[in-house]
Amino acid sequence: MRILFRFFVVACLVVPLKAQITVQRSDFLEIFYVGDTLSVMTLMDSSVNVGQVGGPNTYDFSGLNLVSGGAIPVVLGSQLPKAASRFPNDTVIVTPDEGQAFTFNTGGMFDIGKVKTPNDSTLDYVHRNPPETVFRFPITFGSGFTESIQVTDTEFVNGVFSSTGSSTNGWVGAVDGYGTLKLPGGATYQCLRVTKFENPPCSTCNDDKDINFVTQNGLIVMVNTDHTQPDTGVIRISGFQIIQGNLLTAVETPAAAPTLFALRQNYPNPFNPSTKINFGIPERGFVTLEVFDVLGRKVATLVREELAAGSYERTFDASALPSGVYFDRLLEGNLVETSKMMFVK
Repeated sequence: MRILFRFFVVACLVVPLKAQITVQRSDFLEIFYVGDTLSVMTLMDSSVNVGQVGGPNTYDFSGLNLVSGGAIPVVLGSQLPKAASRFPNDTVIVTPDEGQAFTFNTGGMFDIGKVKTPNDSTLDYVHRNPPETVFRFPITFGSGFTESIQVTDTEFVNGVFSSTGSSTNGWVGAVDGYGTLKLPGGATYQCLRVTKFENPPCSTCNDDKDINFVTQNGLIVMVNTDHTQPDTGVIRISGFQIIQGNLLTAVETPAAAPTLFALRQNYPNPFNPSTKINFGIPERGFVTLEVFDVLGRKVATLVREELAAGSYERTFDASALPSGVYFDRLLEGNLVETSKMMFVK
């Protein structure tokens, strides 16, 4: 299977279907942030229908049988001694035990390389020069890129240089489709379809092409395949993952009844300086309602007490905070829901 996040793509802001679909750096950083834990679902089937290019299309994965692939922490490279000496301080590391290293700037998100620890005595560093494009800002339907990347793999054993090797890879990427994404459980989202492939193709690889789907609230469907497979319809795959962060905005799902566990969208939204947050719980329990900024820092605790079953309302006052995106999160036992709020002074 292709290394996780080989082609991690940003959440998108979908405008009316006949207009452009555009995403900026700020949209993506609301979702992919240090301190988050990304959850992963995988598929054991050998083929899926990746739909069509252009749009609007329906990308229907609702009938797939998924299994949990675990959780993936997101940390700063400077927090990991084995990475701090080899990558810039602002590097974002995913899966620290065998972490891929990413950096962000106004031009895009880029794959710098990775740090691997196959055993206690060995360190393996991969560097990409220039850093490989994951996406470029602003990302829009119809945009794309081509590039050539030199990949250097250096190994140290017990702190002593052991070996090194390098290769050059070409990549082509394109935002080639858009429409409605359907997932198991009935959730539907507006999405972009993004295709990326190695050029020239790898004759010995079974994962040199990705066809991925990204939504406006940070959910990504990653389909890994090889260059012999078509770009549309039912294709043979080498990997399939659904990746999402903890702080997601639930969209396009039916409103829950007042006695069900539910966190409803705040009103007004956007707001200045305060907004109402309504929620419901199905039975008596200890409830926490907190607000976080885009870096995952808690800025307010609105509820932290035992409540009876029913519907409740709390006010969030952001007058002492800067303008921007905030997330409210409701917890009771193992139940959790999160939504996104916009504070505009």
